[in-house]
Amino acid sequence: MSQSAVLSRFVLLASIAASTPAFALEASTHAGLTEQAAFASGLHRRLAERLGRTMGLYEPLRLQLRTGGTSDGDADLKERLRQLDPEGGYTPEGDKQTALGWLVAGAVLESVPAARMRNHFFDPRDGRGLHQDQEGALRTRIAAASSGIGTVRGVFTGANFDGTGRSALEWLEAPRNENDWGLRRFLDERERAGSAERRADRDDATARSLLAAGAVLRLLEGLGDPAMVRNDYREAFERQGGPFGHFLATRFGRLGIPEPSHVGTPTRLLDLFHSPSGRGLADRTQRRFFSPGTLPPSTVYAEPAGHLSDGYLVSDAVPALARVVPGGAVLDERCHLAYAKLLLPEIGEYATSALDILFRGHLELRVRDGRLRAVVRELPLGTGSLSWYVDDSDGKRQLVDRRAMESAGVGDVVLEAELPTRARRLTLVFRGRDGVGDELVIVEELPIL
Repeated sequence: MSQSAVLSRFVLLASIAASTPAFALEASTHAGLTEQAAFASGLHRRLAERLGRTMGLYEPLRLQLRTGGTSDGDADLKERLRQLDPEGGYTPEGDKQTALGWLVAGAVLESVPAARMRNHFFDPRDGRGLHQDQEGALRTRIAAASSGIGTVRGVFTGANFDGTGRSALEWLEAPRNENDWGLRRFLDERERAGSAERRADRDDATARSLLAAGAVLRLLEGLGDPAMVRNDYREAFERQGGPFGHFLATRFGRLGIPEPSHVGTPTRLLDLFHSPSGRGLADRTQRRFFSPGTLPPSTVYAEPAGHLSDGYLVSDAVPALARVVPGGAVLDERCHLAYAKLLLPEIGEYATSALDILFRGHLELRVRDGRLRAVVRELPLGTGSLSWYVDDSDGKRQLVDRRAMESAGVGDVVLEAELPTRARRLTLVFRGRDGVGDELVIVEELPIL
C-alpha cells in the first residue's frame, strides 16, 4: 500500500477512533480483587511474624524515589504514580503508603500507561498473546494516534500500539529491561528487602516488592475477562469499549467485590495462568464464557456449548451465556451479571493463591545458648544460596556468611552457627528454587532478645 493511500485511510479512520479504547477490567475492579486477595491470603501473617513488620498489611513503608543518575526507572515510576487517581485511594501520601496500599497501587499501575496492557492477553489454545492481521494492526496504530496514545509518526514506524503484544506469561517472566515490574523485579526486591544494609533501603525494597506483586496479580486477574483469553481486542475493546469491565466497575465498584471462592487452584504460579490440565484461570475462562467478538455464529472457539432457554443460551455452569437475537447473539446486563457472579470470586481465589505462592516458603529460626539453627518448613527446597545477616543496635545490617545450598526436605537443618555478640536481629535470605524447580526468595527475620 502506498504512503498516500495510508494517509487517506488515516483520515477516514481517525473519526472512528475518537476516544481511547478501554482495556479489560477497570482499575477499581482490580483494586477490589487485589484487596480481597490480600485479606484472604497469608500475607498479613507473613509480614508480621516472619519479616518483622508488626502491623502486617497496615505497616507504613516509605518509597525512596531517586530522580537522577542510576535511578532504576524512578523518574518513570514517579510519573506513573502521579497519573493515578487520588480519589481512588491508589496514590501514596507523598512517598509513604501501607503495605496493602503499595500492593493495590502495583495492580493499578500495571495499566499505566495503557499500552502496557497489549501484553496482558493470553490464548490457552496456542499460547499467543494479542495478535491481528496486517490490516488490523494498521487500523489500530491509526486509532492510537488519533486518540492520543500514539503519534502520527508511529503509524508509519510501527511504534504506536498496533493491537499486538506479548502473551501475559511472556510479559510475566520478561527481563527487567523489558518489563520493569514483572516476576524478575519481585524476586530482586524481595531479596534486597532482606539484605540491604540500611532500614530505609529495606523499607524501600519491601514497598517495591509489593508493587511488583500487585502487577503480577493484575496480569493474572485480567485472564478472568473472556475477551483477554479470546484474542478479542477489536470487537470487545476497540468497537464496544470494554462493556464487561465497565459493567463490573459500575455494578460492584471497588468495595462491592465478593470474597474469593474455593474452587481449588493449582499450586504453581505459572499453572495459575495456564496449565496442561486446563486448570489455569485462562483455561477456565476461555472454555466457559463468550466475549463480544466470539459470540455465535462465530466458530473461532468451539466452547462454550449451550442450549436455548427463554431467549438465552444457557449451560450447566452459566445461567445466561448470551441473549439470542436475529442472526446471532449478544451479551446484555443479565449475561454480564451471570458472568460476574461466577468469575469475580474465582478470580479472587486465583489471586489469593498467587500471593501465597509469591511469598511461599519458611525457614524456622531457633536461637538457644547463643547458637542459631535454621530448619526448612512448609515445602522442600532445591539448590540456591543461603545468606545470613545480623543487625546491630543501630539497625545496620551486615552479612555474616553466604553459602551454596543443595536440596533440602521439610525438617532438614540448613544452618547451624554461633551468633555474633553484637547481633540484635537475625535475618536469613534464601534465593534459589523450590523442590519442583520454581524460583523463589525466602526472607526470615528474628529479633534477638
